[in-house]
Amino acid sequence: MSECGGSIDRRITRMEDWIEVRRQLELESWGRLLQRLEIAVEHADSQMVLVQERQQQSDRNVIALTESHEYVIGRLDTVESNLGTLSSEVGKLVRLLTEERERA
Repeated sequence: MSECGGSIDRRITRMEDWIEVRRQLELESWGRLLQRLEIAVEHADSQMVLVQERQQQSDRNVIALTESHEYVIGRLDTVESNLGTLSSEVGKLVRLLTEERERA
């Protein structure tokens, strides 16, 4: 009978060992999963930083384009004004020439 008792004790010990091994494997599995999650979070954080930097660069580009647009509009206004003045002066010259021709 003592042999049966010893066999049961060994089985219980093996079962406890197996449970401990399984618990360790589960802990290792959770640990690996946690590491992968931490890596994923770090990657997401770095991607977010890149997105924010790109957004800031885009904002600066929009500001620069707006300033350039305003400058070009201002220059076009100046050109339009100069063309108006030139047209007026050409008109005066044509009248003067016409008057001179009529007198001659």
